[in-house]
Amino acid sequence: MTWFFLYILLAQPCPWNVVADVNIPSKSVHGRISGPVSDQKNMYFLNYAAKLETDGNPGDIAKFRVYPRYFEKGSLKIKEARCQNRHLRWSFESTSGIEKGVIRFDTSPCNSKDTLIIDFQLVLPVRFGPLNCMDGRCILAAPWYPIPVKLKDINKPVSSWRHCLSLKSSSTSYFLGDRIYNKRTSICGDAEFFPFAGGKDYQVTKVGKYFTVYHYNKNSLFYKYFKGVRIDRLLEFLKKINVPDVFGNGPVNFIEAPLREDLAMSLPLKGILFSNKTFSIVGHSFFRKFHEQTLIKTLLETVLHNKLKNRENSTFLSFVSRIISMHYLSTEKHINSLLKTFEWIPQIDGIIKNPRMEFKNSFVTGPQSSDERRDDFRRWNNSLPTGEFIYHKFIDYSGKTETSVIISRYLNGSDSFLKTLNNYFGINFNWFFNTWLSNPKINYRLKSVKIKKNGGKSFVHIKVEKNKIDVKENVTVCVHLEGGEKRMIVWDGTGLSHTFKIHITKPVLKVVLDPDERLTEYLPPGRKTPRYDNHWPSPGWRFLFSGVLALFNVTELLSRIYVDADLLPRDDLGYRLNFLVFRNEIIDGAAGLSFLKYFGRNIYNTRLAWRFDAGVQAGISREFEVENGNRAWFGNLFTSLIWNTREDFVFPAKKGWGMLMASWNMFAWPEDRMHPSDRLDLTATAAHYFRLPFGCVLATYFHGGLQVGSIKSEVELMRLSGPNLLQGYVTDEFKGRMMATGALELRHIIISRTDFSLGGLVNLSRISGALYAGIGGITGGMDGSLTSNPRWGASIGYGIRLQGVWFGIYEGVINLQAAVPLHRYETTKEPFVFFISLEPVF
Repeated sequence: MTWFFLYILLAQPCPWNVVADVNIPSKSVHGRISGPVSDQKNMYFLNYAAKLETDGNPGDIAKFRVYPRYFEKGSLKIKEARCQNRHLRWSFESTSGIEKGVIRFDTSPCNSKDTLIIDFQLVLPVRFGPLNCMDGRCILAAPWYPIPVKLKDINKPVSSWRHCLSLKSSSTSYFLGDRIYNKRTSICGDAEFFPFAGGKDYQVTKVGKYFTVYHYNKNSLFYKYFKGVRIDRLLEFLKKINVPDVFGNGPVNFIEAPLREDLAMSLPLKGILFSNKTFSIVGHSFFRKFHEQTLIKTLLETVLHNKLKNRENSTFLSFVSRIISMHYLSTEKHINSLLKTFEWIPQIDGIIKNPRMEFKNSFVTGPQSSDERRDDFRRWNNSLPTGEFIYHKFIDYSGKTETSVIISRYLNGSDSFLKTLNNYFGINFNWFFNTWLSNPKINYRLKSVKIKKNGGKSFVHIKVEKNKIDVKENVTVCVHLEGGEKRMIVWDGTGLSHTFKIHITKPVLKVVLDPDERLTEYLPPGRKTPRYDNHWPSPGWRFLFSGVLALFNVTELLSRIYVDADLLPRDDLGYRLNFLVFRNEIIDGAAGLSFLKYFGRNIYNTRLAWRFDAGVQAGISREFEVENGNRAWFGNLFTSLIWNTREDFVFPAKKGWGMLMASWNMFAWPEDRMHPSDRLDLTATAAHYFRLPFGCVLATYFHGGLQVGSIKSEVELMRLSGPNLLQGYVTDEFKGRMMATGALELRHIIISRTDFSLGGLVNLSRISGALYAGIGGITGGMDGSLTSNPRWGASIGYGIRLQGVWFGIYEGVINLQAAVPLHRYETTKEPFVFFISLEPVF
């Protein structure tokens, strides 16, 4: 058993002291809080364990790119409260919309010079996110104990709250009994948030003057191969960091956490959680440069947050830290330019078009969080502007040279950022923040582009519009002429519209409003993307590799593989062209082209709720023994209507999806090529998900079909059994013309996060399981009847799903599934069916 001893000691004269023992296996805390009694009859403490919300589920946070296990709110028990020898009464109360958020202690029996002592027991909550205990390791963060507050200012602690956290770890040796590691370090601060890491195999490494790294590591080379070497890269990286005027007030604590995230996330008190996958991108300096840049920016934000918190209010603190960190890096456009080169990769495209965690990638408090002691990032308010946005607007106003002078004066002075700006410009700079912190919803567009001739000369008339009159900023328009010539023109933003008249001597190829994507636009109702109307003509197409689905039926030695890619407009979600290459149990090789039309509400930034497909496919069948080894040419025309309301494709816990499809199919067999089969298939598929206790999900599935028309071979008949249908039977067990099957899956998490890495090539992130039960029936046959020869089957099975990132870029799920038949026929030969599949998470 591994134990943590956490002591919060007095670094300076301080009224409050906390001592606690943390048992990692049981995730329980036994502790004592002591401090002076106030002059009031009641004292209040925030109870964060009970404050944590319980109405969330994994599907709610798919957009945050951190894959959770499940959510437990934790529990707090006050065992005793006393002052001197007098026992006190207490109660849990709601206040300011916080459910059971405050504990009230009746201190009327106490004297003002007495010491209040509170003994408590706590079960640590399992949260959405990285702060967790598992496998003998722990990433801890306060507040996990009650915090003294005043009701009139619930978001601030009592005055003079400064203390230190020290940790001493121990572990059990099978040969020597309990063994105490001689490793004790401490973090001091005046905020109630103490990120810390420790446990068996955690090591502490000092890097120069400024950094301390808490990392999980073993000395075995074999172990390193399966983990991927990341600590050496991190230490080498930290040795190169030297930003003047920022460091110098104590070390920064790097804490390695088993995140499913490649980006660093910063925490208050100069602690940074970094993923053990941060430096595991294999052999690609391009991606590593992106991660290093993000880490530097997060590092600077963390240090500045700690340095500036006494000079700024909570509204200013976050984006002032971001302004300065981005100024030192001078990379305001660099990250996007790095990623756009690889937008054909689904995961990179998702980061650009649909970031499941906003690019701020930081827990630093500020406008995004009204509660500066809350680390649960589900409460982030993404509707407010981030520091990066404010930074761009500030650069637009003052320029980089003046910005450098202003930041230098600010860091070397003692005034707030706003007061520094007021003194520098000689005006009240409140107008700037009043404008941009209100997050105005502006939509710019090219109203019209017309080519006109006047007096033998050619002119292009460009009308630009916006929907917000009380925001004034420079709007750039780029005119591309034949031969590579560009004309840059600027509208100062006065009024609601402006028309440019430009003399041209060459044909106009295109006109682009805001070519650098400097303006932040919102999505107007009924539109597909914010920038859909910033281009004339269409902005062109982009290529997206949509994924691979591969399946190997081990029992029958059959394979199935689908590879598809999309061409889609660069600034429109309304439609795309899909290219598909595939083979399955019947088709040996085929290709397809389809048109996809999206409509309805946004599900997330790259998909709409409804889709209409129309396309064509053609290929050649496998050799079948029933057809004397012959192959047939295959072709079909299809159309389908698809709807999707699930927002989490990885582990959906609510809502669902469905599809209606109609297809005309033709098989031309060698013995009668001039008279191919001619049939119509109608199918319906639907799935819905329900969240259950203990982190489980119930998935319901239905599939039905009807087949009419001429059929030359039983190979062409519908199948009830096989992967994704009625499992447990071989693929050809049930064939007919009309069928329906339903299934239930009880899905659960086996391992929420893993550290396994095969030399960095494969990074396994999570293991889940699914208990399957299905039943179905089928009728009809070659004679054309729809109701003859009724048969039914039922099966149960279990699947293990390995979710990970393959080769550093492709995120997918390996599914290992076996099922057994419950209702057997004479033709049922196999005792079970086992298959392996690789499927994309989207």
